Amino acid sequence: MKIIKPFLLSVAAMVLMAGCFASEEENPIEVPDGDSGSAVMENTSNETVKRLEEKIVEKNEEIRTLEELNVQYAEFLEAASEYLNEEEMKNLAMLKHRYTLTINGEEYEEGQAVTLPEGPVEVKVTSEMLLDINLPQKFEMAGSLTGNVDEHISFREVDPETMDVTDGTRVQAFIYTFSKEKPLERLTIYLSDELKGHLGLNGNEIEISMEK
Repeated sequence: MKIIKPFLLSVAAMVLMAGCFASEEENPIEVPDGDSGSAVMENTSNETVKRLEEKIVEKNEEIRTLEELNVQYAEFLEAASEYLNEEEMKNLAMLKHRYTLTINGEEYEEGQAVTLPEGPVEVKVTSEMLLDINLPQKFEMAGSLTGNVDEHISFREVDPETMDVTDGTRVQAFIYTFSKEKPLERLTIYLSDELKGHLGLNGNEIEISMEK
């Protein structure tokens, strides 16, 4: 059996998506110059209506084409998933979903030592939908966290003083604030295995220390 590489699947999926969302430049409807006579006005009106009707037929045909491409796209992904293991499927699904963790506005990178001046300290986990498309259910499950973000993150030494959630159409963020009212010497962020994987990190713990 031939093995389909995830990279080729990604490229193929992007090509299909590009075909689905491509649109032709619309030409403006030209209204001929003329005098104010009723015959000219009526002729112009009839021509305008005719062109609008032709445009409606053209757009309806484009809609049918897009619907057919969407069906083919979904069928392609469903068939492609049979050739992928769990990790490969997750990597492909993450083309749609992205998770980031920032500490005081700076994105955390693997192995980074985090030392901050006096508070406050803001820890933010952001979930972003990169593509506005529907994926087969197995891809959606592989590309997004189970449950809410706050079920996958906890803190040692001290609890957050505040926790805020911003929820937009495409972006959701969980914001935890420390040391706004009380001094903080040390903070350990603990991530679930699932969130750790979506963030692309190897370790479950992030140590934050304060400058003395």
